[in-house]
Amino acid sequence: MILVIFFLIGAFNSKYCHELNLKLIIGAIALIISYGSATCFNDLADVEADKINLKGTKDRLLANNKVKKEKLIFLGLFCGFLSIIISIYLGLIPFILMFLIFLININYSLPPIRISFRTELVPFFLSLGYSLIPFFIGYFSFNNNISSSEIILAIGLYLLFIARISLKDFRDRKGDRAVGKKTILLKYGKNIVLLISSLSLILGTILLLIGSKANFSISIILVLLMSSFFLFNLFRSTKLEDELLSIGLAARFGNASLILILGYFIFLNTKEVSNLNIYIFEILIVAVYLTQFLIFIKSPKYYKYGGGGWMPTKD
Repeated sequence: MILVIFFLIGAFNSKYCHELNLKLIIGAIALIISYGSATCFNDLADVEADKINLKGTKDRLLANNKVKKEKLIFLGLFCGFLSIIISIYLGLIPFILMFLIFLININYSLPPIRISFRTELVPFFLSLGYSLIPFFIGYFSFNNNISSSEIILAIGLYLLFIARISLKDFRDRKGDRAVGKKTILLKYGKNIVLLISSLSLILGTILLLIGSKANFSISIILVLLMSSFFLFNLFRSTKLEDELLSIGLAARFGNASLILILGYFIFLNTKEVSNLNIYIFEILIVAVYLTQFLIFIKSPKYYKYGGGGWMPTKD
């Protein structure tokens, strides 16, 4: 889950997190539970749009009358409070930040604030709860002080997630239009969405490289260039299925940069790990994603959007 990856990057960016420990496990569990809370509130907020966009699917229980509204409210509150209580073990700052995520989840989806209907704020607000705050929860679980390089890294990760989350509304256009939800895509159009995503990707990459000081600069740039290719592919696409495929693959290759950064910090903080081990890890990750990229270039039909993910198929 993406929140856990940002949490782990923050934790292992610390000089005091050297191995798997109880704080890492508890922090990951708390964020997963918090995500469950966010999902409940989001289902409540988008129920009418989901009845159109996700009719007949198992993704939204409320929209398909599989659960009552009262139970979803209870579950959202229960998961939210449980995640906050669990985070007490991580320290005061992580506890406050987890409570902040809970407030974001509520105010994003529910009245009176309901950020999800405040067009221009959505990607920037969502990215706080999905990337920036989880990073700081991980970092402050092991540190009390923070330097400028960590702040630059966090902002870079935040911008990279904005590049990703800006694309989330393509699938839901029909339902959003029907319920009067003016997303950036519906209000300003596809080109503006791609501009926001592209600029965020470029600025995020620069800050990521500066803040992380990783030796993986060339590899990170390479996988993010592959991700950029799918943004261009999205720009050229006219069919919904092709758009969703491009979005899914852009996100997949964007994740490669997070895996590289996380791996770098883990190796850096692990004793008895040589530079050779680090370079082997880097080469393997790049090779895996480069192979997938070349397969797509050679035969785009090998990949097909379906269900909740993007899986190779030989149709």
